[in-house]
Amino acid sequence: MTIVLLAGCQRSDDEPPRSSPDSTQTATPSWEDGFSDDEVDAAFEAIDFLHSYDATIEGFVESGEATPEAMEYLQDNHAVWTPVWEGLQAAEAEGRTSVTEPGWDVTTTPTEVTVQPDGYALVEITRCVDPSKTIDYVNGVEQTSVLVPSYEQYVGLQRDSDGHWLISGISADVEATCDLAAG
Repeated sequence: MTIVLLAGCQRSDDEPPRSSPDSTQTATPSWEDGFSDDEVDAAFEAIDFLHSYDATIEGFVESGEATPEAMEYLQDNHAVWTPVWEGLQAAEAEGRTSVTEPGWDVTTTPTEVTVQPDGYALVEITRCVDPSKTIDYVNGVEQTSVLVPSYEQYVGLQRDSDGHWLISGISADVEATCDLAAG
């Protein structure tokens, strides 16, 4: 059982504001096209939160321990935390750990963004996942089987009016392969 819950695209604080291309450049299509500035900002906030969530969960998975801290973190940051917690407990019972290499999520693309005037936001993200970047171990022995070359993962996030982000759901479609060269 592989628990893959990590991230991929991020805007730097040093990145200049978006601007229209000048007449000599051809605009490259971007996931930002068609979204308002508020929606783009919410999407980047969601991606940043997702990166933080992924890093924290990766630490729990690498340790192979279902700790009280892990349960508390999940309760605070994942609306449907019970299946993730049960996965961590099962992994601990089996002596299973995983190490995820950078680049496991080839692309992280917001596909739907809704922002309400009170600050509440919903963001749907589609990620292309490369399972070969995750190495599973059982009792310290590397498990080498990769069942699919790539797949799509779908992450729902929501922000309350106080600015707190929460994972509202994570699912995957292993039949939906994606382009690993896209990243």
